[in-house]
Amino acid sequence: MMKKKWILPLVFALLLIILGVCVWDWYRGDRYEIDPQVSVWSENAMPGVEVRVEATRKTCALTVANNADHYIVVDIPEKPMKIEVLQPDGWHRLQAYTGRPHILEAVPEGAVLEETFSWRELVGARLKPGTYRAIFYHGDGKLEIWDWYSSAVEFTVK
Repeated sequence: MMKKKWILPLVFALLLIILGVCVWDWYRGDRYEIDPQVSVWSENAMPGVEVRVEATRKTCALTVANNADHYIVVDIPEKPMKIEVLQPDGWHRLQAYTGRPHILEAVPEGAVLEETFSWRELVGARLKPGTYRAIFYHGDGKLEIWDWYSSAVEFTVK
């Protein structure tokens, strides 16, 4: 009879440990997959638009300098940045299962747009160390609404 008193607290402690491990794994785990196909993206850059990304494992600082001769439109929910990781056979897109940062802004000529957001907002998790590229899309007032300029910027996460 005495031996059975410790079984219930032991089972409860084990359940708490399992729950703790699950929560920890969820918090630090990946919320994206890497596309097994090599990316076939091709650049369609607008002269005068410069994009920079400064990244850590947790955050992304996006800077868009518009030195073109007219405004540009950045619409992340409509045409979000694509993030790709460099693997031995080429670039592979990260497929995220999350929402997108809400950036909708017209950037006048000569202006700079600076936005900072977490990778959780964009890809659903912290990025692992490696070499990445952000494919950035923007429109202008001259193209049809479904046409987008695009350029890529490489960055390293340590």
